[in-house]
Amino acid sequence: MRRLRLRDDRGAAAVEFALVSIPLLMLLIGIVTYGQVFLRQNSLTNAARIGARTAAIEVAANRSGAIADAQSAAAAATVMPTVAASQVTISSVYWNGSSYTAFTPTSCTSPVAGQTIYMKATITVSSTDLSYSSLLPVPSSLTGTAVMRCDG
Repeated sequence: MRRLRLRDDRGAAAVEFALVSIPLLMLLIGIVTYGQVFLRQNSLTNAARIGARTAAIEVAANRSGAIADAQSAAAAATVMPTVAASQVTISSVYWNGSSYTAFTPTSCTSPVAGQTIYMKATITVSSTDLSYSSLLPVPSSLTGTAVMRCDG
């Protein structure tokens, strides 16, 4: 004897999949997008570190073109996104007790007696190419910064 079904369950799995797949797809897109943001941020910070280190070494050795060499080294070190040397800012800074004070980098000699000089590299790029999803808040620009002690 056959049992009568009170409800028809056919198609229930398709409806459940449709309800679950949308949030799951949004979660997956968010993971990929923020993974790209973190990759780019890490690449910029590493490139700034290389630029600051190159500047600290070459300025301490009184090499001509030290700042341009540091900018080129930082630009060459970026993996993603591509950075031009003109986007890399190199400056000399010293700690004045509450913040870093910048001055024109010419040598590792401090303009203030007894202050340690640091070379600071900053790279700022636009991240507008990551904003393909208007549902996710992505930063409009990314900045990588590094400071290295200038031992001259």
